[in-house]
Amino acid sequence: MTTENRALAYVLTLPPSMAKQGGHNAAFRVASCLLWGFDLSRENALAIMREWNQQRANPLWSEAELSHKIDSAAAAPSKYARGYLLREKGEKTAPQSAGVAALPTGPERPRIPAYDPAKAEQFAAACRFPITLDLLAKRSPVAIPSPADQNATTSEAFLSALYPEGESVLVFTDFRSQGDFLWTVGKGGFRLARQRQVAPVSSRLPGSGKEGVWFLIQPVTGEWTIQNTGDGTRYGRRHGACVSSWRYLLLESDDAPEAIWLRCLVQLPIRISAMYTSGGRSVHALVRVDASSKADYDASRDVIRSVLPVMGADPAAMTGVRLSRLPGCLRGDRLQRLVWLDPEPPADLPILDRIAP
Repeated sequence: MTTENRALAYVLTLPPSMAKQGGHNAAFRVASCLLWGFDLSRENALAIMREWNQQRANPLWSEAELSHKIDSAAAAPSKYARGYLLREKGEKTAPQSAGVAALPTGPERPRIPAYDPAKAEQFAAACRFPITLDLLAKRSPVAIPSPADQNATTSEAFLSALYPEGESVLVFTDFRSQGDFLWTVGKGGFRLARQRQVAPVSSRLPGSGKEGVWFLIQPVTGEWTIQNTGDGTRYGRRHGACVSSWRYLLLESDDAPEAIWLRCLVQLPIRISAMYTSGGRSVHALVRVDASSKADYDASRDVIRSVLPVMGADPAAMTGVRLSRLPGCLRGDRLQRLVWLDPEPPADLPILDRIAP
């Protein structure tokens, strides 16, 4: 049996992707198993995921969503070595010679809990009044334009509010690219070429995209940098070595209903700098963590990831180099709507305490 056939047989035994039943996590697990467990190429993993999608997903994921799952799994860290599912059942590692120490290990990461609709509803119920997008926009510390008035100018103002003078942010109309635009606060926007040898040109940011518009949540250098792939030949603009500050963490949920998710978010004692819709079924919350390093970021992420998935937060979205929806842009004909903006959120003060009537 080929590796591809083994991989397909394996993922078809995993829990299906069902709407409102942890479907996002189920799809991410499949992508991770294909890339990390069976060490498949992106193309082969995507081909198998298409077959899995037809048999084990309800509703079906779109081609763009499947590609996004593959890319998210590729970017996420794994506690297992590549190819860990290629060993035959019962196969063991060779015995160690006498006097050879066991492999050193670090502290065990906190367990990631599964989404629990009952617990999410119980937590949300402590908020005694409905939280709506309109209410958040009305009470936002920074004034929010009406949905009809949100456009690329909103996007540019949003980035300039959240990132200091001189910092750069990558913007994407193709989430598989290495960045299609760069916004540098105080200097404006630039259209980026796909080749390293071609210089960027001055440009406004895009106002729409077929699948929407994204931004990388951490500020970056904007330069092509060698990725740590082992061969030292692959360049990119969106990986960890390009990050200039580990400032934000993303919370999003495809599982919790919007009304429940919003009431959970406003009660959390975390520093939420912005909230905006995905132009689809999710509301994103940008959390300020101000980590001093990638290790510090991971430690903060692990604490949050050990608690919030119960309420519907997607643990796969909490990677340091995550793409998020850029508010003010259109996803097809749907607005990625900005509803809350607070560049310097206070510590340990839930939004609910600031907007309660």
